[in-house]
Amino acid sequence: MNNLKKSLVLSFAQKYSELLIGFCASVILARLLIPEEVGLYSIVATIIVIAHMIRDFGVSSYIVQEDDLTDEKLISAFLVTFTWSYTIALLLFLNAQNIADFFEREEINIIINHVLFNFLIIPFGSVSLSLLRKDMNFSALFKVNVTSALVGAIVSVSLAFNGFSFMSLVWGSIATTFTTVCLSSFFRKKIKLVFPSSNNIKNVFMFGSKSSYIYILFMSVSQLPEIIIGKFFGMVNVGLYSRANGLVMLFHMGVMQGIVPVLLPHLVNEMKKKGDIKQEYLKCVNYICIVAWPFFIFLALMSEKIISFLYGANWVLAAPLVTWLALAGAIVSVYSINTHVFVATKNINSDVKNQSISQALSFIIIIAASFFSLQILLMSIVLARLVSLIVSTYYLCSATNMVAYDIFSTLVKPFAVTVISFISIYYISRLEYLNNVSDFFALLISGTLFVLVWFISLKFVKSDIIDAVMK
Repeated sequence: MNNLKKSLVLSFAQKYSELLIGFCASVILARLLIPEEVGLYSIVATIIVIAHMIRDFGVSSYIVQEDDLTDEKLISAFLVTFTWSYTIALLLFLNAQNIADFFEREEINIIINHVLFNFLIIPFGSVSLSLLRKDMNFSALFKVNVTSALVGAIVSVSLAFNGFSFMSLVWGSIATTFTTVCLSSFFRKKIKLVFPSSNNIKNVFMFGSKSSYIYILFMSVSQLPEIIIGKFFGMVNVGLYSRANGLVMLFHMGVMQGIVPVLLPHLVNEMKKKGDIKQEYLKCVNYICIVAWPFFIFLALMSEKIISFLYGANWVLAAPLVTWLALAGAIVSVYSINTHVFVATKNINSDVKNQSISQALSFIIIIAASFFSLQILLMSIVLARLVSLIVSTYYLCSATNMVAYDIFSTLVKPFAVTVISFISIYYISRLEYLNNVSDFFALLISGTLFVLVWFISLKFVKSDIIDAVMK
């Protein structure tokens, strides 16, 4: 087994283990916490995600893509992320009450003042994690991330069971971060303590200012719907949206997070060897979409039964939200790895332009929709993702030797498989028999038939994804 395939196996093993742990925890927590409690934590988590993007300041990508990574450069990277982490912690502390007043919920002030602890300790582990990724030490990453996820899940479930309400999620996140920092520092190679030059720190800032700008823009717009829903449509709807979005994000967590840690180092290496990554990129897009699109089709059409079975009757109202978010997720899967291509080909300026335009347009679309209804807001998310696809494709083609036709032609087989899958699950979901059995058996029967049709359709279009996985 070559290094790439071994790394992919370990990365997928890690992500599926994390996914299984998180999935089991969410199923249990859904029966211990009500939508409003989840909504309160989700609002703060949304803000914290954006804050973490600023905190990272592109340091993770800098470490992975830097060709000559010395101890001095690593110390420089640590100082940058340390400075940003403590600055953001202070800003959140000073503004916690203002944020709580904005949403008119005092509980948000309490949550923010506790999750700040994550920002105080995470600088001591973030550089270590990035270094493990650069070295493609996925064995160590498996141990770090799976153990951290397990500790966080145990803490959250235990505290929720004992009546800690939304604070059980807060303490779970702190436990996860603390475990990650300790284990990643233990497994990484030793770094010699040296005094960094101002030039190295400047280089990290220069790279980070562009890279972090991209991620901050993307994550800010991605998290915007939850903030809008929290302000105008109430915490219950935030909880329902969070649950629906979590279900849709299963593909991202189960597939994309297994690919991405391996993909960026692999693309960087391919760029060094061949000077071109066109074929690797097109193959990745083909494989991602031929799995993602049928997955989202199944999720959209069977959402009510899935949510009822997994999370209980309290969460069934989240089902209509899943349909729109699944459609948005299908669109995102086409351009989900574009940013990594920009980084690998050292065309980060093109990605800055791409994100500036696409996210600005998405922001305008989503804000405009917020004045109408929750349904219109969900539709605007789909439109925003479509706009981002068009803009991202334009800049990708401008920065590489690809044309739009190359990308669309690689989507022919995924589209054919998706059409066949849609027809099958549409008629399967309308079988009268499925309404007369439990949700478990309905999902087992429909899921089995759907996967069978998917495999047959892969053979029909002569896709080589199965052979690639087997190898």
